[in-house]
Amino acid sequence: MWRSSCSIIYGSSCSIIYGSSCSIIYGSSCSIIYGSSCSIIYGSSCSIIYGSSCSIIYGSSCSIIYGSSCSIIYGSSCSIIYGSSCSIIYGSSCSIIYGSSCSIIYGSSCSIIYGSSCSIIYGSSCSIIYGSSCSIIYGSSCSIIYGSSCSIIYGSSCSIIYGSSCSIIYGSSCSIIYGSSCSIIYGSSCSIIYGSSCSIIYGSSCSIIYGSSCSIIYGSSCSIIYGSSCSIIYGSSCSIIYGSSCSIIYGSSCSIIYGSSCSIIYGSSCSIIYGSSCSIIYGSSCSIIYGSSCSIIYGSSCSIIYGSSCSIIYGSSCSIIYGSSCSIIYGSSCSIIYGSSCSIIYGSSCSIIYGSSCSIIYGSSCSIIYGSSCSIIYGSSCSIIYGSSCSIIYGSSCSIIYGSSCSIIYGSSCSIIYGSSCSIIYGSSCSIIYGSSCSIIYGSSCSIIYGSSCSIIYGSSCSIIYGSSCSIIYGSSCSIIYGSSCSIIYGSSCSIIYGSSCSIIYGSSCSIIYGSSCSIIYGSSCSIIYGSSCSIIYGSSCSIIYGSSCSIIYGSSCSIIYGSSCSIIYGSSCSIIYGSSCSIIYGSSCSIIYGSSCSIIYGSSCSIIYGSSCSIIYGSSCSIVYGSSCSIIYGSSCSLCFSSI
Repeated sequence: MWRSSCSIIYGSSCSIIYGSSCSIIYGSSCSIIYGSSCSIIYGSSCSIIYGSSCSIIYGSSCSIIYGSSCSIIYGSSCSIIYGSSCSIIYGSSCSIIYGSSCSIIYGSSCSIIYGSSCSIIYGSSCSIIYGSSCSIIYGSSCSIIYGSSCSIIYGSSCSIIYGSSCSIIYGSSCSIIYGSSCSIIYGSSCSIIYGSSCSIIYGSSCSIIYGSSCSIIYGSSCSIIYGSSCSIIYGSSCSIIYGSSCSIIYGSSCSIIYGSSCSIIYGSSCSIIYGSSCSIIYGSSCSIIYGSSCSIIYGSSCSIIYGSSCSIIYGSSCSIIYGSSCSIIYGSSCSIIYGSSCSIIYGSSCSIIYGSSCSIIYGSSCSIIYGSSCSIIYGSSCSIIYGSSCSIIYGSSCSIIYGSSCSIIYGSSCSIIYGSSCSIIYGSSCSIIYGSSCSIIYGSSCSIIYGSSCSIIYGSSCSIIYGSSCSIIYGSSCSIIYGSSCSIIYGSSCSIIYGSSCSIIYGSSCSIIYGSSCSIIYGSSCSIIYGSSCSIIYGSSCSIIYGSSCSIIYGSSCSIIYGSSCSIIYGSSCSIIYGSSCSIIYGSSCSIIYGSSCSIIYGSSCSIIYGSSCSIIYGSSCSIVYGSSCSIIYGSSCSLCFSSI
């Protein structure tokens, strides 16, 4: 049947329907429907539907739907849907959906969804979702989600989520999350989270978190956290934290913290801290701290500190400090200090100090005081300069300079400079410079520079620069730069740059750049760039770029690009582009474009374009275009266009 116009084909057997317009194909057997326009295919058996436009396929059996545009596939059995645009697949059984754009898959059974863009998968059973972009997976059962970008997984049961980017996993049951990037895991039950990057795990039950990077674990129950990097563990119950790096453990109950690196343990109850490195233990109850390295123990109750290295023990109650190395014991009550090395015991009450090496015990009630050796201190007020080689310390107020080699410290107020090699610190006010190698710190006010290698910090006001390697920080005001490698930060005002590797941040005002690898951020005003890998963000104004990998913004998976000005979004998967000004969106999969101004949307798959101003929509597949102003819609497939211009 070639280039015909038929209203109804009923109970017929047709080999090829080519370039025809048919309203209803009912109870028929058709081998090929090619380049045709059919409104309803009902209870029919079709082998191939190729490059056709079909509104409804109902209760039919189709082997291949290729490069077609179908609005509804209902209660049908389809083997392959390839490179097609389908709005709704409802109660159907599909073996493979490949490189297609589907808005809703509802109550269907699909074996493989590969390289497709799906907005909603609801109450469906899917075996494999591979390299696809899905906005919402709701109440579905999925065996494997591999290398896909999913915005929300809600109340679903997933066996494996592998190398995928998911924004929210809510009330779901997942067996394995492997090498994936997840923003929020909320009220879910996960057996293994392995080598993944998760921003928030909230009220969830996780058996093993292994080699993963998690920002917040809140009110969750985790059996083992192994070799992972976690920023905050809050009000959670964890049995074992092993070989992990945790920034804050707050109000949590942990049985064993073993060989881990923790910055703050606050108001928590920990039975054993073994061979770990902890910066602050605050208001916590710890039974044994063994062979660990702790910077500050504040207002805590510890039974035994054994063979550990602690910088500050403040207002704490400790029964035994044995064979440990402690820098400051301040206002604490200690029963026995035995065979330990302590730099300062200040205003403390200690019953026995036995076989220990202590530099200064000040205003304390102690049995033994063991002295230090210093070269020159001139017109300065310094509490401790211990085993250091200093040429001139002039008119400075320094609390501790320990094991350091300093050429000139002039007119500065420094609390602790520990194990550092500094050429000139001039007219600066620094609280702690610890294990750092600094050439010049000039006219700066720095609270903590810890384990850093800095060439020049000039006229800057920095609160904390921690474990960083910085060549030049010039005329900047930075609150925290933590574990970062930065070549030049020039004339910038940055609140937090955390765990980042940045080559040049120039004349920028950035609130938070967290866990990012950025080559150049130039003349930009950025509020939050979180867990991103960006090559160039140049002279841009970006509110939130969250967990994205952006070159200019290219081939990325982004949950929110909000109120931003972006030149090119190319081959990216974005859930929401809100109130943004974008010149080109090319070959991308976007769920919602809301109140945005876009010049060209080319070869993209977009579910909703709402209240936006678009000049050209070319060769794209859009489900809903609502209340938008579009100049040209060319060669595109759109299901609904209403209230638009």
